[in-house]
Amino acid sequence: MIPSLIPYFIQFGQLQIPGLGKLHFVHKEAVLQDGILLAPQESIQLENNEEAPTIHFYQFLAHSLELTMDQVIKEYHQFWKDQLSQHQDFDFGAFGKFHCHNKSYQWQSQFETSSYYNNIEIGSLPIILPEEILEEDIKKDRWWIGAMILLILGLLAIVFKS
Repeated sequence: MIPSLIPYFIQFGQLQIPGLGKLHFVHKEAVLQDGILLAPQESIQLENNEEAPTIHFYQFLAHSLELTMDQVIKEYHQFWKDQLSQHQDFDFGAFGKFHCHNKSYQWQSQFETSSYYNNIEIGSLPIILPEEILEEDIKKDRWWIGAMILLILGLLAIVFKS
């Protein structure tokens, strides 16, 4: 069942797990602090709220497993009931693990973004305003003046020759 849940989690960034809560992506934007642009941070967290999965989720899973909605709802809840009653650690793909400790589960994420993003020190870099970039890009091309002069000279040559 877990291999069928991973594509949904990747596409929509969240997954309601009966008996555990909501597993979801958390994104923190990059911030400028004391001349350093702090890298954005992404993580996967487990919230302990008991919301029911949406109809959209069940439709996605029914399509993925080629089952009816009723079958999917029953199998999904039965899968998690069986999984959680074993009181054993289990993997959720390459994203992380659910650890069982004293009959309660905790999420340990293996999703690290610190290797993808670095902090950038911009205090020592020159600041270039967007207006300056636009001024550099706009060249004052005057080639059309030369083309018009050549056109007029050509027309005058044709008129005086005939």
